[in-house]
Amino acid sequence: MKVDYVIRGGRVLDPLEGTDRIRDIYIRNMRIVEADEGEAECGPDRVINAEGMIVTPGLIDFHTHIFHEGSNICIHPDMMIAQGTTAAVDAGSAGTATFEAFYRSVVSASMLKIKSFLTLYAGGQLDPKLCEDFDPRLYNLDKIERLVDTYRDNILGFKIRLSKGVVPDETGAEYLKAVVRLSDEINDRLGTDLRVCVHTTDSPVPAGELAKCLRKGDIFCHCYQGAGNTIIDENGDIDKGVLEARERGVLFDAANGKGNFALKTARAA
Repeated sequence: MKVDYVIRGGRVLDPLEGTDRIRDIYIRNMRIVEADEGEAECGPDRVINAEGMIVTPGLIDFHTHIFHEGSNICIHPDMMIAQGTTAAVDAGSAGTATFEAFYRSVVSASMLKIKSFLTLYAGGQLDPKLCEDFDPRLYNLDKIERLVDTYRDNILGFKIRLSKGVVPDETGAEYLKAVVRLSDEINDRLGTDLRVCVHTTDSPVPAGELAKCLRKGDIFCHCYQGAGNTIIDENGDIDKGVLEARERGVLFDAANGKGNFALKTARAA
């Protein structure tokens, strides 16, 4: 069997197969195939020298923003392929009024495999200088449920930003609880498994109190952020409510970005 490519001498890391060793990879017709050395040497079109390099299945970026040309905080998704990323989760760039445009222009058109969180503010995350309004009275509940039902193979859950200036200082936790309740209600009606992803940078709510609102599988995002209430308490320890949430199955997403990560918090944690 003639192969098209040989990736030779790389350190192959494959978590699914439990592989971590130096080996050659053979590719035929755009698929990885098994081949013995004699077959593989039968005139491959290209040999790639991977000595000293890691060869691994495509990476997953669990938190990015890729509503290219639909939001000023986003990049073109296919730029990520050159960095080894072949699948990504958009963390709520689109809202109920913009999600279908995002799906048609980005999700369907991209070489990347993309899953999405839906921001419950209708406009989504449009620009760093434009704040969303997560007042539950503004939610288009019928549209939210229709989108979840129509795109249930793509929408993983709901996104809310719990930052000062985005939610009221005195009722921020109530806004988060409303999103969790809505997720539960739609899951019950549609048989879905919607998660809630909460942006925690500069939250008016203490980290432990915020974490207590979340269910198993929900995502506490930017867990090493350093503005306002962090996961480190006044004694320099991790907030007890955060540890309890982790034991309960809440996921903690670093989602590093220059405005959402602090070495001081990470070192203390």
